Amino acid sequence: MFKHLLSLVWGGILWGIMPWVCADTECPPLDPDHVRIRALTPEILAVSLADGPYLNAHYTAEFATPFNAQVTGPHALRNWKRDQLFRQYTDSIIQKYRNTIATQCATGAWHLNTEKIETLSYFPVALSQARFTNENGEEERCAQANIAHHTFLKVSHPLTNGTHTIVFPWGQKISFSYNENTRCSPLFKFDQLGFSPRAGEKYAYIGAWLGPAGALDLSAWIKQKFYVVKTSDSAIVFEGMLQERVADPTYKKTPYTGEQTLELDFSKFNTPGRYVLRVDKLGESSPFEISEGTIGEAFYIHARGLYHKRCGIAKAEPFTAWHSDTCHTVTWQGTFPPNDRHYSAAPQKIARDFGFFNENGESVNVSQFRLIQQNAPRPPCEVAVRGGWHDAADYDRRPYHFAVVNQLLTAYLLFPENFTDSQLNIPESGNGLPDILDEALYAMEFWRSAQKASGGVGTWVESTRHPTCDDPAKDPNPFYLSLETCESTLEYAAYAALTATALKKAGDPSRAEIFTRSAERAFAYATNPRNRATHTYEYCPGKDTHHLEYRESATLPDDLFLKASVNLFVLTGNVDYIEPISANQKKYEKLFETLSWKYHPWMFAEFSIFKMEEIKLPKLCSAYDKAIMKNADFWRNAQNQNYPYRIPWYAANHPYTSHMSWGNVHPFKRAAFFILAWKLSGRAEYRDAAFLACNWANGGNPLGLSMTSRIGHTYPLAFLDHPSYADGIAEFVPGITPYMFTFGIEPNDRKWVHKAPLFTGDIQTIWPIWRRFVNLEAYSVANSEYTVTETIGPAVGVCGALLAPGWTPPSKLLNMRPLLHLEKSEGYLPLP
Repeated sequence: MFKHLLSLVWGGILWGIMPWVCADTECPPLDPDHVRIRALTPEILAVSLADGPYLNAHYTAEFATPFNAQVTGPHALRNWKRDQLFRQYTDSIIQKYRNTIATQCATGAWHLNTEKIETLSYFPVALSQARFTNENGEEERCAQANIAHHTFLKVSHPLTNGTHTIVFPWGQKISFSYNENTRCSPLFKFDQLGFSPRAGEKYAYIGAWLGPAGALDLSAWIKQKFYVVKTSDSAIVFEGMLQERVADPTYKKTPYTGEQTLELDFSKFNTPGRYVLRVDKLGESSPFEISEGTIGEAFYIHARGLYHKRCGIAKAEPFTAWHSDTCHTVTWQGTFPPNDRHYSAAPQKIARDFGFFNENGESVNVSQFRLIQQNAPRPPCEVAVRGGWHDAADYDRRPYHFAVVNQLLTAYLLFPENFTDSQLNIPESGNGLPDILDEALYAMEFWRSAQKASGGVGTWVESTRHPTCDDPAKDPNPFYLSLETCESTLEYAAYAALTATALKKAGDPSRAEIFTRSAERAFAYATNPRNRATHTYEYCPGKDTHHLEYRESATLPDDLFLKASVNLFVLTGNVDYIEPISANQKKYEKLFETLSWKYHPWMFAEFSIFKMEEIKLPKLCSAYDKAIMKNADFWRNAQNQNYPYRIPWYAANHPYTSHMSWGNVHPFKRAAFFILAWKLSGRAEYRDAAFLACNWANGGNPLGLSMTSRIGHTYPLAFLDHPSYADGIAEFVPGITPYMFTFGIEPNDRKWVHKAPLFTGDIQTIWPIWRRFVNLEAYSVANSEYTVTETIGPAVGVCGALLAPGWTPPSKLLNMRPLLHLEKSEGYLPLP
């Protein structure tokens, strides 16, 4: 229902000349493509409908003509007045019709065939920002919600096999087919790609939440049989018994899943093939595979996310069907420091020697955008720096992206046999290097081009504001390269050295030598106290201009010094690099104590990759191994015990359970512990735990929703991604994993969706925590955005580590094409 499909569907072309638009607000006929009728059990039905197309059709019929007359032609309104009028008209349509739909769904008289049926509950969910057809015939996003209305119904008698008709409260009739054993049911939730034959644990789950009516009662199916059925000939190849999972915990009376969850354990079945799961009277699952290609497909699509975030190149055939033009070919030299944490003032009563200070020597807050704009060098100086990855929906390239490089290089160095050339269908494919290294080099060459003759490296490219244009190729905002500091240069040195080591291993000594010399120069610059960055600025946050001084810390960060020193020693064999570390190993051991919350587990993976005999820091190697195993065991237990669906997350009563925001809840970060524990111990149970983390992310979760665009069949169709709004393609780009869960509820959801009269009741206690995906895009950033660092890179690393050696993508991935009619997708109207 998004993008340019909208200008067709919502404009009425696909539906004719809107004969279905009715002036009577009690009668909202709906196109069947925008309705889902699903039998959950023989007695329970779920009816879901999207109101966006219906509302847009009313807007077109009632307001488009007067609006277009006022905003086009020689006497057109100014932009701000035009926007105000568009908001006024679209809000008017929403207020006029949406509450009527909700009221009818929640309290109207529903019928199955000719018999009235009981309404159990009603629950609305935001699918995206609302979209209406503007004066140019294009969709336009509004400050409002596009809503899915879900009504749960109970029939008087169990459904019989055959065709039935649902009669909506406004009289519309839609028929559906029912078969108690072979219908495709949304109750089955599992990895939608399938399972690796190497996975020692394979689970699917059954469960549903019926809105305010609570959990679907599945007690009658406990200890009943389930079957694994081969799709080619319908042969039953495995059978097991449904078991109830751990009880759904609560947080201050709020449930986490809202379900009674049953488990289907077919861990002992490993025969490659294509199958469905079947439970008598509950129907069948969607098809899935048991093959090595399942984790390969996940790896490929997550890596698509990185490719589509590349800056400075066009994306086109034969590498992708999601096209975009070359962007951001010009970078100017800036003067701003590259550590965003330094832009906040020191906490009260805490003295520090770094950050921004005013004329009185006080630590102050500074806006990075304002500082960059007000202190750009004059005349401007262009620098030959382009490339890297766009951070997210924004177009900046940040020092945080070194973490993505770390995940790609670590996966390769841990399991080099997994990776090949031409594995990811990127422009560098065919150059003799494994594609995973080429993707890492796309960022590393960007930073290497920023290295000055002095050896210093600025590592942040930023603009003067957030994007003002959806199309990055038309972005008018200038971008500036940051000041080089000792800290930023030290960070570059660490990853340049690791890159050189990976290139050596891959058989490219010439490029390895280039990065070796670059890393050495950077380390020499960073460790010279005379290079400590200081700078003065004129800064005008309001009417008055202030003179600020920026000072870099006099002390290098311990974590970056450790990583750079160890990697340069491994690369060159020069013991001088690790002498300061060797003399004070106890100090650096403390870093490993914070792996569970401060660092990605692979931040110091050198200690697992190269082992103590190569690094010659036995105490540190031993401490790191212990920290990895301790955390892996903690998260393995959490994965099995804390929730009905297996996710490595804090227990419901843990003080950190609410720390879900900004992608932290996604399981790939904890899965990285499992990968290292498997590598250190050789015990397959840790590899299995990593596979289970992928299972959660690919659909084995309470929503039955894959967390990543184009993975599986039910996945996010909209999220906050400016290039996807501008590319003229209905389906958003593949490989993007939105943040999704925040523990709390987005305020704009309370403002537009879960408010009276649309919804009544205590939404805070009614709506289960693991179901709160509020997708309002620009108005639910903490749910709907993503970054290459927080959500995409960790998935590429873990899935790459789990690959079967030498996996190559099949033609279906290489020839992936966007969906044309999103309303026909299984992910169009997922259950809440």
